[in-house]
Amino acid sequence: MKKLQVVFILIILTFSLIVRYSGIKDNHPLWVDEYNSAVQGQIFQNFTKDLDVAKLSNSFEKNNYLPHVLIAGSLSILGESERAIRFPFFIIGSLLPLAVFLIIKKLFDTPSAIMASILTATSYFEITWSVQARGYILQQLLSISLFFTYIVSTKKDLPSTKQFLLIISLFILGILTHNMFILVIFALFVHFIIFNFKIFLKFLKNPTMLLSTILIFMVFVYMISSYKIFSNDLFKTFNNIWYYHALLWREYGLIVFLALIGAIAGFNKNKKAMSLFIIFISIQFIFVTFFFGHYMSKYIFPIFHLMLILSGIGIVFIGNQLSQATNRPKFGFVISLFLTLFIVFNGDKFVVKPKPFYSVNHDMRDIALVDYNRVYEIINNKTSSGQEFIMIETWPDRAKWYFKNIEAQNIYLFRWIDGGFRKKTSFYKNDDNEKIVVGSNTKLITELSDLHLAMKKHSNGFIWIDDTSLPADIINYVKNNFKEEIYLDHYQYDDNPYSAWPGTLYSWGFDN
Repeated sequence: MKKLQVVFILIILTFSLIVRYSGIKDNHPLWVDEYNSAVQGQIFQNFTKDLDVAKLSNSFEKNNYLPHVLIAGSLSILGESERAIRFPFFIIGSLLPLAVFLIIKKLFDTPSAIMASILTATSYFEITWSVQARGYILQQLLSISLFFTYIVSTKKDLPSTKQFLLIISLFILGILTHNMFILVIFALFVHFIIFNFKIFLKFLKNPTMLLSTILIFMVFVYMISSYKIFSNDLFKTFNNIWYYHALLWREYGLIVFLALIGAIAGFNKNKKAMSLFIIFISIQFIFVTFFFGHYMSKYIFPIFHLMLILSGIGIVFIGNQLSQATNRPKFGFVISLFLTLFIVFNGDKFVVKPKPFYSVNHDMRDIALVDYNRVYEIINNKTSSGQEFIMIETWPDRAKWYFKNIEAQNIYLFRWIDGGFRKKTSFYKNDDNEKIVVGSNTKLITELSDLHLAMKKHSNGFIWIDDTSLPADIINYVKNNFKEEIYLDHYQYDDNPYSAWPGTLYSWGFDN
């Protein structure tokens, strides 16, 4: 039996590596958040060379530290490319199915572990976020590792010193990965209070444990008070149930149904573990639905591996019930495996052979994604003679990635002056009456007068427009007076030729 499990581990790991690597090997262009990750990785990489703390503090963002450090290391080893930016997450994502197998085998049973790891290894959603330069897949690995460590270490009494230090280390790594990891820690806290109230009181009587609790609470307060993700705008009351209902029920209705069965069946196998999974899933879902302003599929991803785990447990339960109904109890595993493979080989939510490209818009199409390599190739060709120019972008990190030597003052940000939720940019004016984004040296374009001022100072330039809700006076002026260089409405390798974020590159001052 152990030899068969080793064979399964090798197969699932090899499959995970192959299907995920196929998604990064061709250096597909980055998308909005990935450009931010790339530039932040470069900043950390440069910091390790000159140790300029002031420069780092002025340009480094206050979240996603660990992913940016991993990217910096990858850039140092592999050189600058889209593949290098994504490589750390490809490795982490490939290891996740193995972690799911080992952990669920310990917490529940081997058949459930096998089904859950197969679903995790083949899930299009999981594979996609394993080949993106963002830390969500790392969040999954850290959360399942933290849950396992916590459950094992509190099985009988307080955790040992080594176990406690490991839990704290996973806490810190999780927070450094993404500030939303605080929901994982909150879920653990709620679970610990419910199931270990007497131990919790004993825990607080220990000075070391009490001090650690206070420190963790101080981290919570710091995050809430300082991170942009916890700003007042983001915490206005929203109701995103329509969006997540569409995502979970329309796109993943079968997984949700199987997960519900698995939650019930798994409760009888390991009440402590299953209740923790359910608590965290509930907290994450409630948070992003009713408290957090953004609605994007990536904010459900931190709990999606748990949904696949519950689905695996649910499939095993169904298989066992069918085998008992047919008086063939030994066939439960075979039926479960057949059902799992039947699900994997049907529909477009699972992958059975490598794809050259995995789209972040496969389910909901809520991320701007076109071929930015083509856009910036045009710009490079137009400016090959070395003349000075400016780039007006809706996302400055994109220009910073493509233009390694461009002066920072020649990158402008095209934004709203105050367009409501997440569309307000704070600025001040310099001596030339130019708007400067607070906290940076990026110049801001929010009104037609700002554009005229930039054109007066610079005879050549480009402007990229990919959002029709941006200031209409600027968009109309650009359409009527600038040269259209290229229009793109989707990425050519996307599996659905439609985008909610088409973009157009315009230029002025260059010879045709």
